Amino acid sequence: MPGGATAVCRDGTFFSPHHRGTCSHHCGVARWLD
Repeated sequence: MPGGATAVCRDGTFFSPHHRGTCSHHCGVARWLD
């Protein structure tokens, strides 16, 4: 898991709060990591 990641996308990638439109191009958010 990348440092600072706050969400796991449905395709298995990770996103941080610095990305706009979190997971919008990765099938949506699977779950939040906070």
